[in-house]
Amino acid sequence: MESSSLPIPTDSLYKFVALSTLTLFAFLIYTLDSRLFELQNKIRRLQVDSMIADADKQSDEIKLKGRGGFPPKPLPENATPQQIADDEGIIAIQDMIDAKIMEMNHLDIQQNGLRTYQLAYILSLGGFAILCLCASIWGFWRWYHKIQKIEDRILQLNLEKAERENKETNSK
Repeated sequence: MESSSLPIPTDSLYKFVALSTLTLFAFLIYTLDSRLFELQNKIRRLQVDSMIADADKQSDEIKLKGRGGFPPKPLPENATPQQIADDEGIIAIQDMIDAKIMEMNHLDIQQNGLRTYQLAYILSLGGFAILCLCASIWGFWRWYHKIQKIEDRILQLNLEKAERENKETNSK
């Protein structure tokens, strides 16, 4: 029973190394590209979040300046409820600004972490992909020079032999 599909080249370990590492190289390039796209999107989202937090912080700082700045001025002993509320509002706005600064620092740390991870990912998978490409080139080179040249020579000799036999049978 004969299979209609193409036979897998098992005639040489070199050819196997060449084809398998070439396939692995293509897979690594695809994986590297798709994963880097995901990381870039995460970094962009973090940058947008950081810009929003910065805009909120600036808005809160403007509100704070409109209320007289921070720290609030000391209240007189006979402060009205309105003055106490204004003082508490200034403190609340400053707390919101501090929270935005902390959020921005946290987002910056996340961005730097993702960039570091991205660089490590590129170096590790890229290095492995280069190694696979070198192994593939080596496998093809060894297969051609150790096996294919010999097989080509054998085929050439068989062809010459068949042509000689054909001439001998035609001349008789």
